[in-house]
Amino acid sequence: MDLVTGALGNLAPKLLQLLGDEYRLHKGLMEKVESLSKELKHVHATLRKVAEVPWDQLDEHVKIWADELREKSYDMEDILDTFLVRVEGPLFSKAKARHDIAGAIEDIMKQLKEVDERRARYKLDDVVAKAAATSRIDPRLVAMNNEVNKLIGIDKSSGELSRMLSPVGNDSNGKIKIVSVVGVGGLGKTTLAQAVYDKLNPNFGCRAFVPVGRDRDVKTVLRDILIDLDNKYMNVKYNILDERQLIKQLKDFLRSNRLYGGEDKCPLNHPAEASEKILKKCGGVPLAVITMASMLVGKSTEDWYDMCKSFYGGNEGQQIHDTEWILSLSYYDLPLYLRTCLLYLSVYPEDYLIEKDPLIWKWIAEGFVEIKTGTSLFQRGEEYFNQLINSSLIQAVESSERTGTIDSCRVHDMVLDLIRDLSKKVNFVTISDDDGEGTLQRNKQVRRLAHHNRPMKQTQEDDDMGTAKVRSLVVLGCKLDSWLLHPSFKLLHVLAIEGCSIASAEDWQGLRHLGNLLHLRYLGLRYSNIFELPEEIGKLKFLQILDLEGSRVKLLPSGVCQLTQLLCLRGDRFTKAPDGLLKKVTSLEELCLNIDNLDDESKRQFMKNLGNLSQVRVLSIYASTTGGPRGLQQLSLAAVPFRRLPSCISPAHLQNLYMLWLRVEAIDEAGLRALGGLPELRELGLTARRSSIASTATVASINISGEGFFQKLRVCWLYYGWMVQLVLNKEEEEEDSKAGVVSVSFWNGNGAAPFGLSRTKQQAGCRRSVEAVPPPVMPNLEMLRFEVPVRALYKDGNGGCDNLGLEFLPSLANVHVEVNCEGAPADDVEKAEAELRNAAQLHPIKFIPNIRRIKEHRMITQSTEQGDKRTVQS
Repeated sequence: MDLVTGALGNLAPKLLQLLGDEYRLHKGLMEKVESLSKELKHVHATLRKVAEVPWDQLDEHVKIWADELREKSYDMEDILDTFLVRVEGPLFSKAKARHDIAGAIEDIMKQLKEVDERRARYKLDDVVAKAAATSRIDPRLVAMNNEVNKLIGIDKSSGELSRMLSPVGNDSNGKIKIVSVVGVGGLGKTTLAQAVYDKLNPNFGCRAFVPVGRDRDVKTVLRDILIDLDNKYMNVKYNILDERQLIKQLKDFLRSNRLYGGEDKCPLNHPAEASEKILKKCGGVPLAVITMASMLVGKSTEDWYDMCKSFYGGNEGQQIHDTEWILSLSYYDLPLYLRTCLLYLSVYPEDYLIEKDPLIWKWIAEGFVEIKTGTSLFQRGEEYFNQLINSSLIQAVESSERTGTIDSCRVHDMVLDLIRDLSKKVNFVTISDDDGEGTLQRNKQVRRLAHHNRPMKQTQEDDDMGTAKVRSLVVLGCKLDSWLLHPSFKLLHVLAIEGCSIASAEDWQGLRHLGNLLHLRYLGLRYSNIFELPEEIGKLKFLQILDLEGSRVKLLPSGVCQLTQLLCLRGDRFTKAPDGLLKKVTSLEELCLNIDNLDDESKRQFMKNLGNLSQVRVLSIYASTTGGPRGLQQLSLAAVPFRRLPSCISPAHLQNLYMLWLRVEAIDEAGLRALGGLPELRELGLTARRSSIASTATVASINISGEGFFQKLRVCWLYYGWMVQLVLNKEEEEEDSKAGVVSVSFWNGNGAAPFGLSRTKQQAGCRRSVEAVPPPVMPNLEMLRFEVPVRALYKDGNGGCDNLGLEFLPSLANVHVEVNCEGAPADDVEKAEAELRNAAQLHPIKFIPNIRRIKEHRMITQSTEQGDKRTVQS
């Protein structure tokens, strides 16, 4: 779907869907459907040509025609969707729907015929083809045709300019000279340049005088240059060449004449000049520089020079205007599908933190994401998101919890102004806010409506705005006290209520008409204090995304079990699942909820049915036991206690897993090998129960420096006693060499035999200068968080924190340590902190660890008077 083409791209596939056996259309109607589908494809192709041209450059007739056809396309899609919804209903409704669809097809064909006749009447195809060209006469052509002897008062200026360009002394070495003639329009710059050109051209074997205005077609300019160089290029056969071919002709001509002493000295092969021009055009504005760089990356030198030729002049101090122009240029450089996705961001307020996953799901629900064989819709949408990040038109925001993970974005104010302006022109998004700065146009049919930071009141306003055909309703940061979801929103595809407040939320009935939204694809109530979903949600057969993260919904209604097209069901640790959820809901890619409310038999059945989710990428289950299917990318089981590492956590089963959180009491060597062998693992979190401190010690160690374990791990979070140590193991005869194998050990803080023995005094006095280049392990680990259970670690006097081996982690930059003081002497706590700082100093970058005490009120202090130990209680 595109802002110009509207829903036309979706119509043909939906029409062809009607030809399936399940809809049982009679032969005559099937032929009409096929004919209509073909006609729509032709119209769509024409509109795509329109979309390639900047909106401001389009002929007014084309704009009117495109606007009308876009609006018609939405109406056509609504008709088809209504039919598809009704055939899912009872038998009587199906029969009546088949009868009604015949009339609907006739109506669509009639509307399309009217619009198509208008296209033919005004010859819009020809207008579209010429839209990018200019028909104005360049005023400088008059000056070019004047003879020099007819010009008065330019002798002095032309003589001075000629001397500047003439080769003199050491300057006669063939280097290019560039002289700029600057001034406001009408001063005679072109006339002066023509006079100097006529005077100097006998001195040059290759010469051309061609006007390059701000609107000149590049191909025309190139042809004019070639014709000035050689009349052979007047041959009509050169008229069919494109820009790339014309540039090649020009380069070949210059090379053959050895104008620059060979191709290697041709300035076209040295982009420094183009770079300077481009940077000058950016005016030092960082946003303009970044956006321009993103647009030019990977393009040829010729493309850089084409960009320079497209620049137009201006007065000093035009940085804002130039930046807007560059942003517009970058927007039109995007593929059509990315333009639509970018425009959708205009539904968000200024400086709003836009979370990636909900945004992608909204794109999917709107139909912006094209299906690609072998790739899920979300993965395809993620590709779109990354392309927009790379274009620098949106700003990536890294997760505050996961280093290196981009989970949000922001839109720069100037980009937001651009896309809002474009959205308003084509009636793509309508904004309503409390500041009076919205884009409300009451004389237009509203398709996408966004409310920002305002009290939502009922209801005459909704009636006045023409909301019967609203497809997307986004409500952000509003007060919903008296608001009721309007009954007219029957064609709604997206309903997003985010960060909204309700004074009397438990009695609120704002969603009581939810069951009537039969077209709904996306329902999001993120971080809004909405307590309950109506049972009628089961009627929403087309619902694909149900996002309740941060809402107050504690128990999903049983109707959710009927939503067979669900791709994403996102709750949180407080969102309880209905019994039998996964019996019919088998297409999920993302599932996050709590099943502790289910009885043991229902839990076992739930776990069994998890195996049917063949496409699941993200799975977060809060329960007492669980297991997971293959193909996962994220798995959070932090609320599920395991005595040992589950057998399903293995490289063979989880090839794509990049985030794993586990609550596990013990990990043996086999388990540690399984964790370390996960090929895509970038984030690992381990936690345990506090009550396990007094249980049996658990130490697991593996040699990893030569075996490729934890190769992509970037973040490691260890909670409730879990620690990690790296030790360089050497044979005695290798003591003076730098060779060796590093082993990694994980310890859960249990028992009296800690894994990390303190270094000897001799070792302590040495700063490992011998191993200046230690074998790297976990080569990409940037952040490490662990807890030091001081009482357990120092219990027998042999433990310590000065031998953690942090120096073997070459990328380590952030270390967060919680020193658990419970039951530990104050001297041991201080010793642990000092050793942690010393351990950090052994690392090549000598970072400062972030050390924080916990349970300090339960630390044991020494009584100097009585010599005994006492526990200081708060």
